[in-house]
This record gives sequence, structure tokens and C-alpha cells, in this order.
Amino acid sequence: MATTQTPSLSFRKLLPIDKHPAYKNPSFNPDKVTTIRKGHVRFPGFGAFPIDVVFEQDRAIKLRDGVKIYTDVFHPVDKKVPAVLLWSPYGKGANESGPLNLNSMGPYRIGISYQRLSGYETFEGLNPAEWAQRGYAIVDVNARGVGHSEGNIHFWGPQEAEDVYDTIEWAIKQPWCDGSVVMAGNSWLAISAWNAASRFQHPALKAIAPWEGLTDVYKDQAVRGGRPAPPMFNQMIMGSFAGTYAETTCLFVI
Repeated sequence: MATTQTPSLSFRKLLPIDKHPAYKNPSFNPDKVTTIRKGHVRFPGFGAFPIDVVFEQDRAIKLRDGVKIYTDVFHPVDKKVPAVLLWSPYGKGANESGPLNLNSMGPYRIGISYQRLSGYETFEGLNPAEWAQRGYAIVDVNARGVGHSEGNIHFWGPQEAEDVYDTIEWAIKQPWCDGSVVMAGNSWLAISAWNAASRFQHPALKAIAPWEGLTDVYKDQAVRGGRPAPPMFNQMIMGSFAGTYAETTCLFVI
């Protein structure tokens, strides 16, 4: 595939998540459901859960081409609420803490204290403890090719938008969802929201909240100001990916 269709790109197999040296205690618990009780503190110094929250781990979502991806879900007890979809290849926050995190990606945790978070949030996503209290469900997805999700990672584009559409369709059929979905988050999470909302208008997607991202990969990242960007940042991001099935590719022409 790489040599015949895209000869200027290199493809490589990802390390499985349990073999990647930077992932801490990854686990896979399909359809495990527990309740995180009010007052629970995951790690010393982190914030406590302000309400009881149902935690559904590794729920399978079957996409239209038969590929299965997996998501964690946090939602209030015995309520139908809107879903906030967090879409990225970073690994789910609850059990797949990888090399991209606030401690490694900026000085002084980018100004965000441990107390503001619960330790269950995905990188650049929302804190499920806070947003469950606000009356939302957090749907924290491992995108295609990430972790135990099947297939190959896709950098935005129509395939990822199609996968987001199918995930929204799955979410609104869940007993905890009131039929409304929003997308939110920073960086990749923002880009995937713009990408999905601009390509396919799912009627249940009511809003997107892209905090910071890009809409033109060429101008905003690859060739800023007309000069090719050094590949270190992209290599760092791709080096953080882990997946049981996936291949990934270099973003730059060789």
C-alpha cells in the first residue's frame, strides 16, 4: 500500500499499548461497569468526585465497515444527559496514561493544578468528574487504530469524520443519553470536531467547542509562513501512539 499508492510516505507498525514503554498500567476491561462514589480521589493531590458517577469501560462501537473501536463513558447515575464526545489517538484517560500529558507537554503543567482534575481525564480533554456534575456524559474514545481499537489511525479527513458520525449514532442510542451530542477539547480533539462537523452534519450533533486547533494542516503546521516545519513535533506526537492493530505514517514527504 505504501509503495504503490503513496510512495513518498513511510508506514510503520505501532507498538501494542502494553508494549509501549511510556504507557503506565494500561488495561482492557470490555463492558466493565462500576460506580465511582462521591468523594473518591484517584491519586493524592487530585480533586475528589463531587457526585456518584457511572464508569463504563471499554464499550465496543461497531463502525459501518465492521471495525470495532472502544470508548470509556462517564455519566451521572439514573439520568438521561447530553454526551460530550472526546476524539483523539492519545489513549483514554482512565487506564491508558501515555507520554502526552500535562507534566510532559509544558512547564508548570501549563498552569493547571492537580486539584482541578480527577486523574480520569484524557489528554487535552474534559475532566469527567466536573462535567458529570454539570449534567453531561463524557464519551472518551480510542479512535480507529488506537489501543485495542481496530484498524489503522487516520489523520483527520473523511474516514475519521465518518467514524465520528457512527460514534454519535451509537451514543444517542445508549440509555443514559438524551439524544444530544457535542464535541469538545483541545488540539487533535478540536481538529477532529471541525473535521467531522464540516463534512457530515449529524442531526444529534448540537455544538462543538474546539478550544485550540488548526483547520489547514499545510499552512498551520507543515509549512508555516512558507517554510517547512522541522519534523520533531510530529515525530513526538506519532511516537506517543500505540495500537494493537494499527499502522501509522509520516506526515512529511521523504
